Amino acid sequence: MRIGLDMLEEARMARLISREHFMERVFTPGERDYIFSKGQGAAQTAAGLFCAKEAYAKACGRGIEVVLGEMPEIRHDENGQPYFDIDGSSVSITHTGGIAAAVVILPEERSPRA
Repeated sequence: MRIGLDMLEEARMARLISREHFMERVFTPGERDYIFSKGQGAAQTAAGLFCAKEAYAKACGRGIEVVLGEMPEIRHDENGQPYFDIDGSSVSITHTGGIAAAVVILPEERSPRA
């Protein structure tokens, strides 16, 4: 099993979500729809999803720029719980005091290496 962790200030993401190129490069269309459905909470939501993507890349042992094209989409179940659209991975996202954080656990067989 491999574990990745990331943290990000939500204020930083608030500046980035207005940049269309950034949003299209980092988030899938489904993720963007989810982010912008949150209205005033869009920056907080985007920060959490970005942390999950960074944590996924770290769990893979690679940089986010390398794995963005092959990264699974982050979806949410009927209770709002995030999950990657692949089997066997786990993601947990949290927010507190203007900081978003995420932990990703990948089973060894889901841990691509460069």
